[in-house]
Amino acid sequence: MTGYENQVGSHHDGLEYSDDFKEQVVLEVIEKDHTIAAVAESYGLVAQTVGNWVKKYRQDHPEPGTETASKEELAEIARLKKEIHEARLENEFLKNLGRRGRRWSREKGGGPVRCGWWSGSRVARSGGWAGVG
Repeated sequence: MTGYENQVGSHHDGLEYSDDFKEQVVLEVIEKDHTIAAVAESYGLVAQTVGNWVKKYRQDHPEPGTETASKEELAEIARLKKEIHEARLENEFLKNLGRRGRRWSREKGGGPVRCGWWSGSRVARSGGWAGVG
């Protein structure tokens, strides 16, 4: 399902989305911890639009327990959430990198990979080239 199937009326960009649709998109970002860009792409939307919806939703729906938090505490919470999110993205990237490496190795017959120009080369203990054998 794309965002275009949920349009109602018109807007300056030619589309206006229902509040229910916006909330559905926003909750994928907030509750499922997907990136704004990934969610926007999956719905055929512009990432900035989804980002604006997320920002407005967070302003209208503060997290429980943060109503009395100071600006410094809220900033620290936001910083920590961003750090967690970045760590999850990095972890996912590394998992995918490992999968690709194993798949590539199996496709090439498994075991160590040898390149023609590298196979006869030696590296001296000093770290420089010892020559091509």
